[in-house]
Amino acid sequence: MPRGGHNAKPGPVWWTNPRGYIEGRVWIDGKRVYRKQHRWFMEQHLGRPLRADEDVHHINGVKTDNRLENLEVVPHGKHSTMTNGARKYRSGYSLSLTDEDRAKRSREMKEKHMKHPHIRKNIEKHQYRAALSRAKGGV
Repeated sequence: MPRGGHNAKPGPVWWTNPRGYIEGRVWIDGKRVYRKQHRWFMEQHLGRPLRADEDVHHINGVKTDNRLENLEVVPHGKHSTMTNGARKYRSGYSLSLTDEDRAKRSREMKEKHMKHPHIRKNIEKHQYRAALSRAKGGV
């Protein structure tokens, strides 16, 4: 039962967020939750919640066009590839590194992280397990 007295809005309430998606509050099992409209519509259509690895793609690219014929469920990795392929990155994001430069940056970051005790402990535990696996004839 929705709370709020005479101000309670029992049905969904929608608005457009700053990124251009329609989102809002809906009621699930008596609890008010926030959902993006395209995800909510797809969950209702499928009759189940979307899995964490599923994204809803707007086929025509219009974020506010939430007709079912314009929506499709795709794996997250595929959706990232589909939507980020044409993205124009600001300078600094596209680095042209040689393998040598990349290895150097990797070493520098590992050294930086080894200075943090909790990170060092996890890295050492991982290295210990890897060495133990190699000693037992693993990969």
